[in-house]
Amino acid sequence: MRLRLQMETPDEGQERAETARAVSWLIRLWVSDVCSLTGRVVEARTHDVWVRLPWLPSGVLRIGQRYRVEIHPGTAHPLSSWAEVRHVNAEGAALTIDRDLLDPPVA
Repeated sequence: MRLRLQMETPDEGQERAETARAVSWLIRLWVSDVCSLTGRVVEARTHDVWVRLPWLPSGVLRIGQRYRVEIHPGTAHPLSSWAEVRHVNAEGAALTIDRDLLDPPVA
């Protein structure tokens, strides 16, 4: 399944489309030093992901807030980075990740 994300380029104000890859990666999203949410990345782009979270209490994730994440894309070591929340709904969240996600092999 291929999805398309419309993103604005800051320089031109024009939209460009980047094809999303369907993936199944585990993710841990740290909401504090001692509390985390565990879910699954189901769509990935170079720096953007859609995460399905089986349990997401209302108000825990805030749009524009940054959280530490660990993504397990099927490689020997998890990818650790920071992510900014772009969208939240009852099923999960859209995140922008600080590092290139499609550099490792897609599992």
